[in-house]
Amino acid sequence: MGHSVFIAIGFISFIVITAVGISWFASYKQKKEKKKQLQKFNDFVINNHLTIDSKQRFNKNIIGIDRLNYSVVFLNNNTKKIIVIQLKELADCCLIKQRNKTSGHINHIFLQCIFKQKEKDEVILPFYNEMNDDIYMMMLLSKRATYWAKRINLFREAATLKDLQRLSA
Repeated sequence: MGHSVFIAIGFISFIVITAVGISWFASYKQKKEKKKQLQKFNDFVINNHLTIDSKQRFNKNIIGIDRLNYSVVFLNNNTKKIIVIQLKELADCCLIKQRNKTSGHINHIFLQCIFKQKEKDEVILPFYNEMNDDIYMMMLLSKRATYWAKRINLFREAATLKDLQRLSA
């Protein structure tokens, strides 16, 4: 009886230690990826002489706003591209919640940036994708998208007013 108890305790200890090791490795790898992504974003900001005073990371994407140069910087992790949008060129920034036609559930949440120049294609800034993101994160990501839509539109209007003052002076 005593021998089998030691074997069971040893087996359980092995499983617990292995699980903790795997968890630690996954956490380490995730932190390293976040750090690398943030470094890529910061390097881009420095190389393009931007002054990002507020930024936010969500779903492996990063968004930031440059209030001095009136621009938005968005790092899309899926495409690995960094998008810079000049706010004075925008006509509007709309929050879009795309729904499944049959079930009515929200599939995608994104910001749609529409330019004043009609020949320029709109820019999509994704916040939530049903296929990749946890459904429990949908509400939080929706609130973040709403927050950024308001900020972008606020600074877009400020950029327009600044341009009008420059023209009239």
